[in-house]
Amino acid sequence: MPEAPAYLGFLNYFCLAEAKGEKAFLGWSRKTSDPRLKPTLELVAAREGEHHRSLKARIKAMGFALSPRELPGYLDQMVEVFSSDRSDMEKVEWYFGDCAKAMAPSGDR
Repeated sequence: MPEAPAYLGFLNYFCLAEAKGEKAFLGWSRKTSDPRLKPTLELVAAREGEHHRSLKARIKAMGFALSPRELPGYLDQMVEVFSSDRSDMEKVEWYFGDCAKAMAPSGDR
């Protein structure tokens, strides 16, 4: 196996995070009752999924495999919240409130 480049962990992390994003936005698209919002959520989910598959293919082309690793808890929370029966507005408020705080560097909280 070739020597791992310094950025392999970064690619691996973002590959896994993009997969969570796809799952979250697909979940939301299945729950929304707004016919104008649904195609946008599906588009975002498709974009997240394409990022996941592209990064995974790049990792494989480099001679490595995707490595499972623990991701920040807010990603699992995002899947849970977006797939829930909360209203679309509640999901937006959660994302730009609680989730945004969790994503911020510790000095910005």
